[in-house]
Amino acid sequence: MTKISRRKFIQSSVVAVGASATAALAASCAPAPTVDTKPAAVVAEKIALRYTHWGNEDEKASTGALLKKFEQLNPGMTVEQIHIPEAGDPFLQKLTAMAASKTLPDASLFPDNNAIDWALNDMFLDISSEFVGDHEKLEAIQFRTPDGKLFSASVANEIMAIWYNKDVFDADKQEYLPIKGADSMQWDDFLKLAKFLTVDAKGNRADSANFDPENIDRFGFQMGLWFMPVNTIMRSAGGDWTTRDYKKLTLNSPESIYGLQLISDLMNVHYVMPKLTAGGGISDVSTDNGLLSKKIAMKMDGQWVLETLAKVKKESKLNFGIGVLPFVKEKVTTSIGGPICAFKASKHPAEAAKLAAFVMDPEQALAVIQGGLWMPNERRWYTDPALLSKWIDNDVHPKEYKSAIVDYALDYVTHPLWGFRAPGFNGFDQIVGPALQDVWQGKKTAAEAVADIMPTAQAYFDKEVLPLMG
Repeated sequence: MTKISRRKFIQSSVVAVGASATAALAASCAPAPTVDTKPAAVVAEKIALRYTHWGNEDEKASTGALLKKFEQLNPGMTVEQIHIPEAGDPFLQKLTAMAASKTLPDASLFPDNNAIDWALNDMFLDISSEFVGDHEKLEAIQFRTPDGKLFSASVANEIMAIWYNKDVFDADKQEYLPIKGADSMQWDDFLKLAKFLTVDAKGNRADSANFDPENIDRFGFQMGLWFMPVNTIMRSAGGDWTTRDYKKLTLNSPESIYGLQLISDLMNVHYVMPKLTAGGGISDVSTDNGLLSKKIAMKMDGQWVLETLAKVKKESKLNFGIGVLPFVKEKVTTSIGGPICAFKASKHPAEAAKLAAFVMDPEQALAVIQGGLWMPNERRWYTDPALLSKWIDNDVHPKEYKSAIVDYALDYVTHPLWGFRAPGFNGFDQIVGPALQDVWQGKKTAAEAVADIMPTAQAYFDKEVLPLMG
C-alpha cells in the first residue's frame, strides 16, 4: 500500500503497535520461611477500552447506551466513552494530539475525509474480515484505499433529504413534497415553491413585486454549505469535484460551476435561503428549531436529524414531513457516515476490533437505528421485510420514511463521495472552501471564484492526490 509523505500527513509520528496480555493480580504469599501450598488467588482485571465519537447530546446519550450494551454482553471489558462534540477539524485535532502523545483510544468514529490518509499510514487495524457474508456493508459507504483494500465502512448509511413543516404547507395550501425519487421535483419547480413559502415581515412572498428581501420573516428553504450538501447539488447538475474514478479534477466543468451558482442564487438572487454572514458563518438554525419556529419551511439535511425531530414532534407537536431532493439534471442523493476504526496502537487489538465490529453491527446498534440517528449499513436491512420492520415500524419513523428514505437511499446514491475512495480531500477543501465563501456571499460568481483557484487546486490535486491513486 502506498504511503503518504510524512511531511504531508497530519500525524507527526506514527504510533507503534502496542500489545499486552490481560493483567492479573496475584495474592501475596505468606512470609518465609512458612510455605503456603494453596494456590494464589488470581483476580482477573477487566480489559479497559476507550471509544471516541462526536455528536450532539442526543447522539452522546444513544452512543453511551450502545457502549453499555457492549459491556453487558462482554463482562470482562469496560468502555470509557470520550465524547468530543464537534466533528470535522476539531475532532481530528484531538485525535492527532492523542496520537502524538500516544494516548489514542482503542476505537473511534473517525472523520470521513481523513480516514484514507490515516489508513495509508498504517494507523488502523485490519477489520475487513468483519464485513463478509450478512455483514457486507453497502458499496457506497465502504472505505477503500486506492489499491482496493477495504479497511472500514460507515457506521451508518446517512443520506440527504428534505425535511419540512407540514403545517406551513397546509396553511399555504401546498401539496406535500414527493416521497419517491421518480417523482422528485425539477429544480425550477422547487425554486418556485421555495419562493412562495418565503415571506417578508409584511406577509409579501418572494415571488411578489412588493417583497422586501431585507426583512424576511420566513425562509422557504435552507441547506448547509459544507461539502456533502454542496456536492449533492453539483452532482444533480451533472458535475462533481472529480470524475468517478477520482483521478481527474472536474471542479471547473460547466456542470460543476452551474451547480455552485444555483446554491449562491438561492441566497443572493432569489432570497429564499438565509445568507452567509460577512464573518463566514451561515445564518443557520438547526433543522428542528427552524421547522418548529416556522422560520424555515424546508431544510435539506441528513437522515440523522430524524432522532431529534422525532423528539421535538413528541414534545412540541412538530408536524414534520420528509421529501426526496429536487433535481437539476440528475436525480441523485449522496450518502455519508463516519467509519468506525480500531487503532493499531491499542494494547488490546483483538478487543478493539471486537468493539468496532459491535458498534457497526446493525443488530447490536438496533436501538440507535430505531431511535432515528442511524440507518443500517447492510443491504439486507433494507430488502428483508422482517429486518426492515424491526427498525422502521415505530413512532419515530413516519409513514413516508420507507419511500422517501429507505428506497431513495438504495436507488439514488450513484457512487461514493471523494473521501471514501481517494485521499487528500481535506487539503482540497482548504483551497476551495475559502473561495466558495465569496460565492455564497455574492461577491463573485462561481465561474470567477473557480477560475481564481483552479491553478492552485489542480496543482494540489496533481501533487498530493493523483500520485496515490495508482
